[in-house]
Amino acid sequence: MKFKSPPALAPSSPPEPRTRAGRGRKAVALELIREIFARMRPLPDRASGTYHERRAARLLLEQAEARFAPRFRVSHQGFAVDLSSGAANIAAHGVIFVALALLPPLVGLGRVWLGEYGQAAELAAHPALARIGAFMIPKASLAVSALGALALFIARFLPGATGWSVFSFLTPNLESGNVIVDELPEAPRPGRDRVGDGPYEVEAAWWKERFRLASGASPSDPPGSNPLGRKLAVLAAHYDSARALPEAPALMGSGTLASILKAGFAIIPAASYLGCALALGGVLALDALAPPDATGTIAAALGLGALWLVGLSFASLEMAKALESSNLPYVQGYNDNLSGVAAAFACLDDLAGAGERAPDAPLLLMALTGSEENGLHGSIAFAKRVLVHAVERFGADKVEVWNFESVSGERLRVCDSERTFSGLVRSGAAGMLEAYARSLDPSAAPGPKDALLYSGAPELEPGWTFPLEVSREPMAACTDLTGFTAPRALRKRLRILTFSSPWAKDGLERPRDYHRLEDDAECAEGYTDSIAASALLVADAVRSGL
Repeated sequence: MKFKSPPALAPSSPPEPRTRAGRGRKAVALELIREIFARMRPLPDRASGTYHERRAARLLLEQAEARFAPRFRVSHQGFAVDLSSGAANIAAHGVIFVALALLPPLVGLGRVWLGEYGQAAELAAHPALARIGAFMIPKASLAVSALGALALFIARFLPGATGWSVFSFLTPNLESGNVIVDELPEAPRPGRDRVGDGPYEVEAAWWKERFRLASGASPSDPPGSNPLGRKLAVLAAHYDSARALPEAPALMGSGTLASILKAGFAIIPAASYLGCALALGGVLALDALAPPDATGTIAAALGLGALWLVGLSFASLEMAKALESSNLPYVQGYNDNLSGVAAAFACLDDLAGAGERAPDAPLLLMALTGSEENGLHGSIAFAKRVLVHAVERFGADKVEVWNFESVSGERLRVCDSERTFSGLVRSGAAGMLEAYARSLDPSAAPGPKDALLYSGAPELEPGWTFPLEVSREPMAACTDLTGFTAPRALRKRLRILTFSSPWAKDGLERPRDYHRLEDDAECAEGYTDSIAASALLVADAVRSGL
């Protein structure tokens, strides 16, 4: 697919470069944050893969060029997304799964209702029927349903690894893209006759050459050669917005249930797919291995039936909520995640400063990713087409990613792991979180199993502090951290931390107004201090090194 640039907007006045004389870092950061909020106000939302998302990309490109060019290169990295939302994909999975799970018993009940077993006695002994007590089901429907449920169980893990669901190949594709700002050396794009026919091969070769030039390696040096010992700091945030979530049941606020959900509720519906597949397959196994009317066989069949009912209940509940969500409007998404975008801008602005930086300072790159909300497409594309080559050239210990996710709130939290779509935990390289905690408080000595590594209020400017926690506890929501660590070459190797602002009023400690229509500009503007704090905390960490 040939990707086009984001649509141009009506002529607008680009922001004038600001001076820093006589102003503190916080004042400069707050001005830039409010400037970005103001530029996004004309957009009703930035829904993944839509025209409004592409308009947002154009606005961010203009903002970045006005502020950082020509010292930094500003570019757009296009990629394809499927015409759906994350909720629509989950709903489609659920509809097909429920249909498959109900097929065998419905077929068996239909045979009983038609009287085939009573009127044609020879059918009861037919080898094509699985007989459990007096209830018989065609083995073909059992096998199809068991294999289908197992396939859907496996397919639930695809989005976190590839960005694509099993339905992505059956729906039309749209265009999305990442906005990238970097200070790497320039290099001409190679011709396709040298690197291959595909646009991705050309882009990969281009990034490899730019990383090589930055490292000081000669063309004949091996890929891992980094003579200058250069480091790369990536400031990341997704700029698209999500669909609203349905209202949560009242019992979601109870402490026990909230703890269960926080510990990985998403794995329960996924496990229900596997449970149903095992139950349906178990019926076939019982029919083959045990006498049809034995008491033990009937008891085992009842157990399998209970497993089937539990799995079907969880899958049906998830399907109903996903169907409801897929019909709700998109949110404006000022906390999730325009706040992260503004923090990344402010952080890069603070690091770039007004003068020259130290020769050994990390190279800076800002990646504003698209289509996070419908499958982490932007972060996965960036990881595969840029990050993998950066780690290959500089080394895993020389590349660090700072991910800003919903940072407008009353406090900030830093973590290095999170729950994926399927309830599993995804994390980057070990050690970076502990190193960051020690940089804030050298005397902190938490135990190996202590979740909270640091809790305090670092001073960012004379007289200005902000509450911060550094925690080993995984985030309850899935972010671009999962996308950035999707390639196998980066799993458990990429040094990455996520800054977020958990909301104390949410039982799961998700961000404020998480996927709710209340996540608008008016609410976010009341929490700009936390956005500025996250930007300056990361800027300080990048300067000091971990």
